[in-house]
Amino acid sequence: MAENNRESVTPVAERLGLPQKKLPAQIFGRYRKLFTQKRDYALMNEKARDSFGKKGRDPKDLDTALEKLFTSGSGIWKKNLMLAKLQTQWGSVVGNHIAQHTSVGSYSDGLLVITADSPVWATQLTYMVPQLKKVISQRLQGLPVTQIRVTGPQSSAGRHRGNRRGL
Repeated sequence: MAENNRESVTPVAERLGLPQKKLPAQIFGRYRKLFTQKRDYALMNEKARDSFGKKGRDPKDLDTALEKLFTSGSGIWKKNLMLAKLQTQWGSVVGNHIAQHTSVGSYSDGLLVITADSPVWATQLTYMVPQLKKVISQRLQGLPVTQIRVTGPQSSAGRHRGNRRGL
């Protein structure tokens, strides 16, 4: 009976469908990768210890690190910061009197949308678009404004029509 059990046992290589020569690589490849990673990690630690205290490894101030983050790369951080600066300092850009009746609506791909309180203010600001472009480009050099669109309040004529028959 013991002989029958030995005959029914299939070799591991056949069970995995691998040639006999590739079996050790399949089984021990995972361990080789793990030990290689540990060796690389040990080399990185040794390198870090060797360069400790050398020039360029000193800690940076938070403001220096944040400035480097915001001004490097694609500039998306810089544009968003400039837009926030424009929104918070809108009164100093256009003057306090105009800022009381207008606000920065949105900004996308060089198009700045300014929202006015009334159609009269929207018309007045439309005539001032060239001056606004000039002032914004001088004060916020990181925010490219190629076009300015001024919008007034939305009309409410279509919202409350009600029954016009008089019934």
